[in-house]
Formats: sequence, C-alpha cells, structure tokens
Amino acid sequence: MLALFSFISSLQAAPYNIGVIPKSTATKFWEEVREGAKAAGEELDANVVWSGPRQENQSQAGYIKRMIDSDLINAIVIAPSHYLELQPILEEVIHRKIKLVIIDSAINNVDYDSFIATDNYQAGVEAAAFMAQFMDKDANISVIRFRKGNASTVARETGFTNTIKKHKKVNIVFEDYLGPSTGSVYHETIKLLSSQHDIDAFFTPNEATTEGVLRAIYKMKNAKIPVIVGFDSNKFLEEGLKKNVLKGLVVQQPFKMGYLGVKTAINLLKGKKVKKKIFLPIKVITAKDLMPKE
Repeated sequence: MLALFSFISSLQAAPYNIGVIPKSTATKFWEEVREGAKAAGEELDANVVWSGPRQENQSQAGYIKRMIDSDLINAIVIAPSHYLELQPILEEVIHRKIKLVIIDSAINNVDYDSFIATDNYQAGVEAAAFMAQFMDKDANISVIRFRKGNASTVARETGFTNTIKKHKKVNIVFEDYLGPSTGSVYHETIKLLSSQHDIDAFFTPNEATTEGVLRAIYKMKNAKIPVIVGFDSNKFLEEGLKKNVLKGLVVQQPFKMGYLGVKTAINLLKGKKVKKKIFLPIKVITAKDLMPKE
C-alpha cells in the first residue's frame, strides 16, 4: 500500500491519471487486463496506476481509498471482487467526482459511468451447450463454484446450471465454492475425487478453478478422465487442451477489457459520450484452435 502511495506521488506529468484496480494480480487473465490498460494509457497519453490485491478474497477497499486520498487520480477503473461490499467506498468515488468505470464484474446499487465485461450469464449458457455434446443421459456433473459474491463467476455458474439440464438429463452431483485460489481448488478437488468416483464432468468458471481441477486430475491419475469445460487460458491450460484432458475453454478478451476500460475513462474525462454497458464476445476453444496454421 505504501508503494502505491509513493508511485502515485511520483507520477509524471500527463493530462490524466487513471487508477486501475484488478481483482487479483496473480493470474494470466489479470496480467492481460493490465497490458490492455497500459496500452491505452500509452496511446492516449495518460498515466495508468495499476494496483490491487494478490488474491481475489482480499479487500480492494484500501486501494480505492488511497487513490481517492491522493487527490491525483482522475478516474478509477475497477473489477469489483464482490457485488455489494464495495458499494460505500465506490459511492465516495462518485461523490468526489472521480469518473468510475466498472470492468469484468457487476456491482449493485452504484451509479457508475460505464460497465465493460463479458456477458457472463450467456458465457455460462454457451459452456453448457458445449459440454452437452459430450454427455450421456444421467451423466454426473460437478460444478466448481468460485466465490460467493463474485458477480462474474456467479453469473457463469448460474447460466451453466440453468442450461445444462435443458440439453441433457444429467445429474449435478456436486456444487460448492472451492476458491479463491488455484491451490484451494486443487486440494478440495483431490478430496472430492477421492470420495466420489462417478464424476463424468467438471464445470469451472474461471482460470483459478480450471487450473486447480486440472492439476488435481493429473495428481490423481485415474483411469477415467472426466470432461472438463473451463474458463480463461494460460500455458498450463493450453497444454491440457492439447492433451485432450480439457475439452474446451471459454476464452474472454482481457486485453480489450483493460484497454477499453482506460479508453472509456479518458473519454469521460474529455466530456465525450460513452456507452453505459459494453459486452465483449467470448469463444469456446478446443485443441484444434491451438494447432499450427498451415
């Protein structure tokens, strides 16, 4: 936190200072959001202050407060880690007349300037439609939820569970929160696989849950490999696709999300009209998508 204050204090002269607060600094998804935000700042001559917690269960409130108290931040772009907990301090952002752009996850009862994200419910719907083609009647599915109050993953989980039974007569035999980290998901999935041997498929709603389940599958070395449909991508997950251990990954556009978040904030500061909501398309990728182009 002190490093954040020192960094803000040392900002070079630029027309605008944009604070960007991710849910986490520990995954590839958020690294790509950062790259997009920085690219927009460089292109549009603005300082981008990137700062946030390492894990998604850690509070973002202190990062917001320090940006507000610095009196140097003109706009804040934030991916809220909970749909309610940040409401009071984000209302303070608005009261201070700091522009507010929400990315990735919805926030309730806050009059933000713009919201940029995946249509997370629809992404869950598409994940279910993709999984259904691999499911036999009465298949047993495990839904690995990520974290209560995390609006983006809750919407994906809801979209998935509401849809999968419309495609196939399946059984959801496990549905619980195992986040907030790859490690916690890994250890809990090991326990799950040790006690339930009839799981035919896993749905995982983000990078941490997908990687945690995949690592658990590798560790258990069971003869039966369940169908896994997850979200987001990194090198480890892409290798899982190539080995056909992962059937599919729903990939978002984190670079564009970060880029548009900062660009929208700058347009707001310039007095330009911006869209209240922007939804970014997703794609379900398989091993075929990773094959070299001829």
